[in-house]
Formats: sequence, structure tokens, C-alpha cells
Amino acid sequence: MTTIDLCIKSNHVLNVFSRLFEPNVLWINDGQIIATGESSTFHARRTLDYAEQYIVPGFIDAHVHIESSLLTPSELAKVILPQGTTSIFTDPHEIANVAGANGIQYMIDDAHQSLLDVYTMLPSSVPCTPFEDSGATLTAKELKPFYQDLTVRGLAEVQQFRRINPIWC
Repeated sequence: MTTIDLCIKSNHVLNVFSRLFEPNVLWINDGQIIATGESSTFHARRTLDYAEQYIVPGFIDAHVHIESSLLTPSELAKVILPQGTTSIFTDPHEIANVAGANGIQYMIDDAHQSLLDVYTMLPSSVPCTPFEDSGATLTAKELKPFYQDLTVRGLAEVQQFRRINPIWC
């Protein structure tokens, strides 16, 4: 028998395929659902019985420019978490154009202050076009230190594909 962190039981778990609420059991380890349904394989350190509570998955916003909201990531979290969005993938190219790698790092650090899961996609073109006069110029070399951050998940939208360094391909 495998011991895991948490077992949650409810009579009202949303099945996103049938679009119906059904009784179910959620087995959670390290903050992730690893199995559903009754199980003799798992033993939970903690069990919560939410028999009459409704459980639905959180929304994921797959592409957002936090800077356009005029909020920091931690302040944006206060607005969108209560509405059901639990994760976002952000493209910080706007702050990168102004403040470079320091701006990206600021956004990542601020995001860690909230319960919102914020995943960063690294901007591909800073500045966006060769004729722009922005506050920063970023190449793959300046972005490489971000590869080690577990919240950095990939390359953001490509605005100037001809300028992409072959190291990205």
C-alpha cells in the first residue's frame, strides 16, 4: 500500500467529459491529483470528507501579458483566483522591453508571493522589431539563466521569427 498526502471525498466532483457532478474520491500527492476513485492501493495521511461540497478543476489562462493589466502578478492573483483561474502562462515581453532580464526576474519573484500558479514563457524578441527603441535588448545568452527556473516553461510568442537564435530550435 502506498502512502500519499491527501484523500478528498465528495458527492459532487465535476466530470468535465460528461459535464455531470458525480461522487468521487481524489488522491493527491505533492499537490497533484494522482488518481481518482476508490482504491485499496493508497493510504492517505489525511482524509477530507467534503460530501456536500462541489469540486471543479481550476481554469488555466494559456497566454496572458500581466503587464497589460497594470498589476503585479501577486495583485492579479487576488483578482482572478476567486473567479476560478488557478494557473496562467505569462509572456513578460512588455516588461522585458523596458527593464530587460531584471524585469522578467521581478515578475517571477513577485509571482511566488501568491497561490496562483504562474508559468513564464521567455520573450523571443526584445526589442520586438529592429527599428524600436526600447529599454533593453535580450538575446538567448541573457535568457539562458532563466532555464533553471522551474516556473519557466518555454518560448513565448514569436514576433520576429527571422531573429530567433538557432539555439532555440
